[in-house]
Amino acid sequence: MSTQTPGGSVSRIARWAFVGLAVIVMIVGAGCAPSGVNRPRTSAPATATASPTPSQPDTEPAEESWTSPDRAYVEALPVGRLAGAGDPERKALLDALRVVVERDLDQPVKFEVYVLRIGGDFAGFTGRPVTPKGKTIDYLHTRHAPAVEAGAFDDGVLALLQKVDGRWKTIECDIGATDYSGDCWLMQHKVPANLFQND
Repeated sequence: MSTQTPGGSVSRIARWAFVGLAVIVMIVGAGCAPSGVNRPRTSAPATATASPTPSQPDTEPAEESWTSPDRAYVEALPVGRLAGAGDPERKALLDALRVVVERDLDQPVKFEVYVLRIGGDFAGFTGRPVTPKGKTIDYLHTRHAPAVEAGAFDDGVLALLQKVDGRWKTIECDIGATDYSGDCWLMQHKVPANLFQND
């Protein structure tokens, strides 16, 4: 019968402990932490360093421009007056606008006027063109046909006019636009803030 010496038993335990330690080192080195081993986080989550959304640069300048001193200047201008029926400037204003709209639509027009307001040497018009008989214009027979077919056309007209050397001249005009340009024109030309308003 063979007998084990205490030294031999200790030697085997030491060898198995060494093998086990070597396995743990190999696993950790490969990047896989065994259960119960907490590895330090080496990087923050992706959301913590996410860059600003693309919409921020587009929206901030617009807000800054409308809250600039230009807005205070525009709002402090004298309130424009409505040029209703019988106003001595009304016919001259509509005639000046008619030249531009008839050239664009390639046909004679008259206007349904929603707002016509004068402020100093400027006037704002909101309305829509119609045929001389008062009928709705068929825009499919104009250069705006593609926009009409795409559903991106409004039959209204927004215009800004200026009196130059005693005569009214159309300096800005949107026909069928689905976006409102009035605020841009107010600041660009420094005209009364209520020029396109009815009240």
